[in-house]
Parts: sequence; structure tokens; C-alpha cells
Amino acid sequence: MGMWPTAAWAQLGLVLLYVATSIPFLIDMRAIPRTNTCGMTYSAPIYKTLPFHSIDATMAHTYAKYTFAQLFMDGDGRHHDKQTQSPSGMPMLFVPGHLGSYKQARSLGQHLANLHADIDLFLVDFNEEATGMAGQFVLEQGFFVNEAVKEILALYKDLPEDRRPTSVVVVGHSMGGIVTRTALTLPNYKAQSILTIVTLSTPHVAPPFNLDASMMAVYSTVNSRFCPTSSVNGTTLASCRNHAVVIVSLAGGLKDFVVHSSLAAIGHAIPTTNGFAALTSLLPAVNASMDHLCILWCHQFMEALSAALVQLIDPTTHQLRQSPADRLAVLREALLGPNHAVQDHHVARGFTSDEVMETGGILSFELALYLFRTQYLVPFPLLALVALAMLTTQVERWQHDPDGFTNPTFLALLSPAAHWSSLYHHGLRQAHLDGHSKPVQAAAVAAIAVAAGAAAYAVDLLYSAFILFLCYLYLLGFLHLVTVLMAIFVPDRVLLPARLLNVFSSRMALTILASLVVAAGHVVFQVGFDATRELALVVVAFLAVHVVQVVSVLILPATSRSPHHVTYQRTLFAFYFGVSPCWIGDVVYFVDVVHFPRPVDFAFVVHVLRSLALLFPCLIHVYLARQWMFPLPPDAVFARLQGVRPSSSAIVTADQCPDCFVEDGGDGAIFEEVDTPNTIHLSANVVVGPTFRVVSCDCGLRNVPSRDFCAFCKRLCVTCGGGEGARRHAHMFREYMASVQDQVVAHQGIPLVLWLILVIGFALVAQTPHSLLYVGTAVATIFSIYHAGLRGPLDGLHAAAAASSTPWMEESRQ
Repeated sequence: MGMWPTAAWAQLGLVLLYVATSIPFLIDMRAIPRTNTCGMTYSAPIYKTLPFHSIDATMAHTYAKYTFAQLFMDGDGRHHDKQTQSPSGMPMLFVPGHLGSYKQARSLGQHLANLHADIDLFLVDFNEEATGMAGQFVLEQGFFVNEAVKEILALYKDLPEDRRPTSVVVVGHSMGGIVTRTALTLPNYKAQSILTIVTLSTPHVAPPFNLDASMMAVYSTVNSRFCPTSSVNGTTLASCRNHAVVIVSLAGGLKDFVVHSSLAAIGHAIPTTNGFAALTSLLPAVNASMDHLCILWCHQFMEALSAALVQLIDPTTHQLRQSPADRLAVLREALLGPNHAVQDHHVARGFTSDEVMETGGILSFELALYLFRTQYLVPFPLLALVALAMLTTQVERWQHDPDGFTNPTFLALLSPAAHWSSLYHHGLRQAHLDGHSKPVQAAAVAAIAVAAGAAAYAVDLLYSAFILFLCYLYLLGFLHLVTVLMAIFVPDRVLLPARLLNVFSSRMALTILASLVVAAGHVVFQVGFDATRELALVVVAFLAVHVVQVVSVLILPATSRSPHHVTYQRTLFAFYFGVSPCWIGDVVYFVDVVHFPRPVDFAFVVHVLRSLALLFPCLIHVYLARQWMFPLPPDAVFARLQGVRPSSSAIVTADQCPDCFVEDGGDGAIFEEVDTPNTIHLSANVVVGPTFRVVSCDCGLRNVPSRDFCAFCKRLCVTCGGGEGARRHAHMFREYMASVQDQVVAHQGIPLVLWLILVIGFALVAQTPHSLLYVGTAVATIFSIYHAGLRGPLDGLHAAAAASSTPWMEESRQ
């Protein structure tokens, strides 16, 4: 058995890396949540919907889709009086999270009732909205929270002024905590109306879904707009309107597989004088890890949290303690007890060693566990960028020699050596180092790598780059495994009826599809005409067409395209599949607009136009790529016009060619005497027909790619590249290339621009993954220009055979 090439061993290593890390994680993911020491909380809730006495017409849709209510417990003997009388206790508001419901507050309400707490628990319900997917939802829910807080405070207007509450305690679960913090930054926030926020499993550091641009903008705002810290004593400045706000973040620890508890840290946004973060397993009264939903009903935790919230009540005024230092001290003492010095360390890690021991140990390495639970979306941007490297590699190889193009499969291009070697050689050419020795090239590359590493370290990106590299290796292992399995179990050709295939390429069919999506929006939601609804449906329809087109480039039958084109289409599918999660936020938001239309304002119109502007180049690119391969470069166009095959290598060497006999050869050429079927010996000294042929010309480059041939070696013979008309052919070639110099520059500029986009894309994705959406549009624009702007009359046609062209008078005969 022969030795495997290095690339094969590398691919096997990547697959083994993926398998060796994935299997332990899947086992841990199944085993860790099984052990649960939490007791169940039983309750009999009663929900009373409350009206709004004033409505902001510009946000009328929020009142239509969201609910404001108050919670009463059936077991509480005072609930009948509470329902009929005005509230008089300390107001508290529960804010649910992603896909959450106001009914999730029933356990908290039951424990408060068990303590006979003088607390009025109010609720907001967001109709189980996908809060974590779109930042627009967070902004709208934050607005609604502020309106609900105003209504809550208005309910206490009949109380004496010294007992009348001026703020509301907010308990937010998951994204509900971010919604509450966002509410403090909005124009309709009433100053000092929210002074205490307790969040449960809330991702304060970064959003779990970080591929939505509007969500990242929300996080940037809430994490940068808290009060500045005094340089004297480290406390918040009293002049800031949020200086009295206290935030406590509690997280479930190891068992929470939805939001990694390290994201619950709050120290990056507020000083220690205004809040803290802790794991439930380190609360003395709880001492248990819990999953993302369990934290809402766990008996031990709800009991401890309720007791802490009750202590926020000032015994004199029966309302919230006014001093932020008092509130923070009460919560810290009630929840953490005297031992709270190591909380920040454990929150940053996301779990404690005791939690691991409680589950019987974990199989995964801690770093792998962290990557799987926090970086699970990174493979999508990486997939798009790797696919872009593969696409650019195909473009460069195609431009080098489209007919002699060695066709790498999708699996072959997945090898790092395959999709990065082109960038390496491209960089050497741009730096004019391609002619230097390998040590010089290696030294230059090493210098660039050291400089890049130093720059990354200087801007604190080195760790992010390391994490990105690990995810890159993991992704390659996954792709190699999936590609191999598909090659084994999925047929190479997926044959579809011709009429169905025409749907993918027919503009009329795609227009009908878009129209059906618009009509379906009206039918499903049973709604009429509205300006914002129609604009939203246009975006959704364009996205639906784009999805159909992207899927079509994967399922088109291989028999209808060249192998080059099939590889191009598969890589294109991988690229847009990687970009696709960046559209999820817009999809769920615009579908919601269809159901609950907004007023037409400048911001909404800009959002629609931005979405269409980002999407339209992608539509054009996929449409063009489905039909045509890359445009032929100018030298290949010239060769086809002359009826020859611009091969990068001759079928036989010139000295062995049976078709070339009477040759010029140039100065220094070597000839040999030869007889052919056309040579006639009339006598011993009289010969008619060819008698000599060239053995070698005076150029040592005759067997390298045609673009590097000397003027003499640009020949006509389809067998070896030789011919009597070489000089005239070369002259014509030079004249033709000079006449299309702008096209030559444009073709050569395409891979250069794509490589630049790739390098910039990696730098952006390391910090702002949602910027991949703009990278996708930039790539689509470049390829659309490449397909449409540089497409010539011969693109898509088969090269003419030499026999069908008009031969040179001196061309060799067969």
C-alpha cells in the first residue's frame, strides 16, 4: 500500500479532531442536565389584564401585540381584596425573555405570596416573541416596559405622598434583562422609575445570537451608556441619571446550555458599587446548578430570591429602599451571605468545580466545552469565508487556463493547502517575490505573520484570533466528514424534471414565486393593505426567491453543467449558506411587521431599502452563476477565436509530435531528417514532400503554460503547440491583448479584490460576526460585475475545434 499524501493525512486529522471533540460534548450535553436537585414549585395563578390609559400612536402596534397584566395567587387569602382595591404594596414587574411568557412568573408570585409579602407583582407579555433574534424587538419591548412602568406608578396616585412609590423593581429572565436595560436608554423612559433590576440567566456580555446587526447595536448601547465612574473613589457620578440603579445578575451555571453563564457577568457595564453577578450554585440557600428554564421554578432558588426581594422593602415607608448602597447590601447579604469574594471569578468561568463533581464529571475539555457553548454560531461566518477562499482559488485557476483547468472537487478545495496556497502565491506576486528563492519567500511570510500577531496582541485580538482558529479547524473537520458521507450515501446526480429546473432559471417563474409569497402573507394573517406591510412583504418575497435560488445551485443535475461549473455552484451554496443566518433577524422582524404593521417613518423605510440593497446583488449573483461559468479571460478568447486549445501543457513534446514537420524553429533550432506518409522518394536523390522536422526550438519555455511562451512558441499545432505561423500568431496575440488591455486589468483585478475582501472579512468577523452580511453583499457585487461586465460572446459556448477553423497555409497536415 502506497504512502498517503500529506493533504490526505491532514484531512484525516481534521475529521478525527471533530469527532474526538464532538462525541464527548454530545454525551455531556445529554448527561449534565439529568441530575436536578431542585424542588418543584406549585401554584394557582390568576392573571388580570390591565388597560393603558394613554397610548402613543406612533407605537400603536406594541399595544396590539403585547399584554400588560397583574398576577394574583389563588392560595393567597388577600387576592380578592387586591383585585378590587388599588395596589398599595411595593410594585414589581416581571419581564419574560426569548419566546417566553408572562405565565413564567407564577412560581415567583407563589413564593412571594407564601411570605405574605407586601408586593404587587405586575407582568408584561410579549406574545412569545423571538426577542433574541432581532434587536428591533428589544427596542419595541423596551418601549412597552417603560409604558407599563408609567401605568404601574399611576395606579398608586391615591396613596399618601410618603408611601407613594416612584420606581418599580424589575425581574427579567434571559433577554428580558436586556430589554429592561434597554428601556433605561430610550426616550420614553421616566427618570428614576426603574432603580433595581434582577436578571435571571441574562446574557449581559454578548447576545447568544450575534449575527443580527440591530441586536449588536442594542448591546453596544446598553453596555456603554451606564454612568461613568469617578476616578477618585470608583463610584458612579451622582450627576448621572442612572447613578442609583442597582443590577444583580444571577445565572444557572453548568447546566444552562442556552446561555453560557459567563455571559451573565455584569462588571464590564457597571461598577461594583452598583451591582454584582453570581451563580446559583454559590448561593448558600440554593447550592444547585440549574438550566435556563429551571431557574424560573426551582423551589430553593425562588425561595431565596423572594426572601431577598422582600428585604428591599423599607419597613418605614413600605416601599423600595431609596439608597442604592442599602439595596445592594441587602441583596448581597440575602443572596450571597458573607462569602462573596470569589463570585466574579466563577461567573467568568461559567461554572464551579463543585458543579462538575455533582454531575459525576465531564468528558469534554474545558476549552472545548466553552467553544461549543459560546461559539456555536462562529462556524457560519467561517464557512462563508472558507467558501470565499475556495471561490477565489477557482477564479485564479480558471483565469490561468480555463480549458486546461485542472478540476479540483469541493472536497479537494476544502484542504487548507488548496484554498490558501492561491492567496500565498498571489501575495508573493503582488510583492514581486515570486521569482525569489523559497527561503526569501518564507522569511517574508514569517515577517508578515509576526507583524500581524503583534498588531493583534496590541489591540487585544490575539485570544479572539486563537478561538477563531480553533473554530476554523473544527469546521474543516465537520465539512470533510459531511462531504465524504454525502459522496458515499448520496448519488452524484440528482435528476429533476426539466420543467422544474426551468423554475429556477425563469425570471417569470421567480416573479410568480415572489407574488405568491406576498399573497400568502395576506392570506395567512388575514390582513388587508398597509404601506409598511407591503414593504415588509417585498423584503420577505425577495428573501424567499433568494433561498430558492441558493438551494437550486446545489440540486441542479451535474449532467447539465461542466465539472468546473458544478464545483463552482457547490462552493457558492456553501458561501450563501454561511451568510444566511445573518438574515434571520430581518426575516422574523419583517414577518412580524406583516402581522402588526408599523407607521411609515424614515427609519423603517431606510431599514427596508438597506435590506433590499444588501439582498439584490446576491440575487443577481446566484441567478448569473446558475447559468454561466466564469467569463473567459482575454487570452483564452483569442485562442478560441483562432480555433486552438490554449492548453497549459502539450499532449506530446515538440520533438515527438507526428504532425509538425516543416518548421522555422528560429535561430538555433535543431532539425532531424524524417519521412512521413506524404514524403515521396522519386529516386535516390529526388524527394518530394516533407523531409525535416524540428526537434527543438531556441526557447526553453515551450512546455510551460501558454501565457508564458515566448513569441516563437505561441504556436498553432493542437498536438504540441508548434507551427509555421508562430510568429504571425504571436503578433496577432500581442495586438489583440493590447486592444483589450482594460479587460485584462479587470480580469486580473477580480481575484485581488476578492482576496482583500476575504482578509478584511476575517478581521471583521473576529469582532463583529454580523458584518458578514456586508461581506456577502460585497462578494455578490464583485461576482455580478465579473459575470455581467466581463462576459464575452464566446462565454458559455464550446471551444471550436482546430479542424473547423480556417488553417494557416503552412499548418501541418495530419
